[in-house]
Amino acid sequence: MYPLSFSEFLIAIGKGQYAELLRRGDFDMAAVFKRDYYDLLKLYCYVGGMPEVV
Repeated sequence: MYPLSFSEFLIAIGKGQYAELLRRGDFDMAAVFKRDYYDLLKLYCYVGGMPEVV
């Protein structure tokens, strides 16, 4: 089993709409949610993206 990517992590925790913004490259809209992305990235780093933890 391998660690999740950040996009996979977002989908696993129910934030698939944020992953979709990144996939589409819609960085203007993603900038609106900058604080959310920052907090989610901290959480991702904290759990290490490990599927068992998520």
